[in-house]
Amino acid sequence: MHRAVPLLVVLALLVAAPATAGAAPVPTAALRIAFTMPSGPGSVYSQAAGNCVLPVYGWSRDSTPRYVGLTEHPRGLLDVTGRSGEAIVPGEAIHVDRIFSPRPRALAATDVGIQLAGRRAYLTGTIRASRSYSARAARRVRLAQLHRVTLTSRSVRGTLVVGVRGRATMLAPLAGMFNRLRCRGPRVDEHPVRVGAPLGTVTATIVPARASAAPTSFRLGVELGGALPAAPAIEPTGGAQADYGDVRFAVAPGTRVTATCDADGCEPTDGSVPLVGGFDFTDGTRRLSVTQLELSLTGGRRTVTGTVAGTRTTIGAELSDNGLLTIGDALSAQLAATFGDPELGGYLVRLRLPLASLTPA
Repeated sequence: MHRAVPLLVVLALLVAAPATAGAAPVPTAALRIAFTMPSGPGSVYSQAAGNCVLPVYGWSRDSTPRYVGLTEHPRGLLDVTGRSGEAIVPGEAIHVDRIFSPRPRALAATDVGIQLAGRRAYLTGTIRASRSYSARAARRVRLAQLHRVTLTSRSVRGTLVVGVRGRATMLAPLAGMFNRLRCRGPRVDEHPVRVGAPLGTVTATIVPARASAAPTSFRLGVELGGALPAAPAIEPTGGAQADYGDVRFAVAPGTRVTATCDADGCEPTDGSVPLVGGFDFTDGTRRLSVTQLELSLTGGRRTVTGTVAGTRTTIGAELSDNGLLTIGDALSAQLAATFGDPELGGYLVRLRLPLASLTPA
């Protein structure tokens, strides 16, 4: 029997909302699908043996005739907001063997994908002779269409998960794949597979590689060092709060950032986050105030700016991948002048920007 290859079959999605103007397809970070082939009278599954064919699926099987597969390496681009694009799972997904024949033959649907086309959606793939190497030259076709499709999105353990569910029916290429292999003649009970035959309920869980998110708060710590034994203390102001030695800020309402997601979670990568409140450097008698703070994200690199003594300046900038933000030269000069320590400087550390209200970007 054909060796099962852990794979995923995909589905497509029919939506009533119009496509969003200017939306751009993005990579899909992860995809999971559960597929059930009906086994009742007249179903494709029950007719397989009478047609002298044996369907073998490349997905991992949890019970007959239900199969479940997942992948974190799909190909292609999908725009789940604009309802366009195609995501493909490489490899052989559906393998059909001809049985009870002195001349064995096999066909396979490979590189199965989901194609979104506005109000319609399709299961796509390439049909080829099994174990051949002609798939690259073969034409991609639509295998099945989903009906009564529902689309949901939710946050699961800090990552964006888009769920798709619908009932699938066979299109001509997939039905033809079965019919080309089935047995014929007066001595067999012929059961041609018809176009429109039910393929069961398909569910998929998609993790888009990019999402829009609302930051809930921002926290940072300040580490200072210099020539003098005692460095200035940090005192929250303007609504900011002390948080176990760090400072926690509320985020201006309506702020959203772009996040990069995978199956383990979403991390903010691009956008501007105005913060509510500030903090003072103080040694009891002298004080230097930092207000109008803002966090900027560019390709995952973080920069914190603020107003110091009436001047807009860089509070800290991420110069490497170690997670530390070096305090800006202008701020270091202000600290040295205020507290009389020519070597006073340091880092912003333990930055955290929790995300909520994740939606497709």
